[in-house]
Amino acid sequence: MERVKIEIDLHRARIWQLEAYSSLPAAVLNAPATRDAYDPSTWWTPKDHLAHSLHIARVVGMIIRHFVFGDIDVASLSIPDRIAVGDVDTLAALKNMDDLLPVVHGRTHEMWAEHHDKSFDEIVAMGEESYAQMFSLLASINEDQLANTVIARGPTVRQSVGEQLATLAGHDRQHWGWAIQGLADRASLG
Repeated sequence: MERVKIEIDLHRARIWQLEAYSSLPAAVLNAPATRDAYDPSTWWTPKDHLAHSLHIARVVGMIIRHFVFGDIDVASLSIPDRIAVGDVDTLAALKNMDDLLPVVHGRTHEMWAEHHDKSFDEIVAMGEESYAQMFSLLASINEDQLANTVIARGPTVRQSVGEQLATLAGHDRQHWGWAIQGLADRASLG
């Protein structure tokens, strides 16, 4: 039953995402909403938040693949991706959040730069690809792997494959909330 629940949750998250963002007029989708944590002179639009969420879906797929199949060479990954997969050596080198956050914010800014100039339709297509990859990955995981694979992301975070996938919907909604709140805050300032 876990497989069915995961698939339903992924479909619901994607439908919500498409309905929410497509309900915004183009001018709003492309309006400055939130400042970039790495470069405060850069503004994120709601479309940027959607692209970021879809990029994170790819990262989550990489994390799951690493823990289920072990077929990712961690040494070939960037530092932020090593952090994402919970590489103990990389995490040990980062002694505290003051060390970790600049790396994370820098990678997030790189994602913004990679996708910022894409059209909304290109971002939607990116989502189709991300979710297709996610469903293909899910289909390749057997019941034992689905139920018993523990994804360790740092010393305190332990999640099942299903829990890791469930974080996607929460991440999407968090970014939606930031984008909408940012638009409202900017509108109230005039």
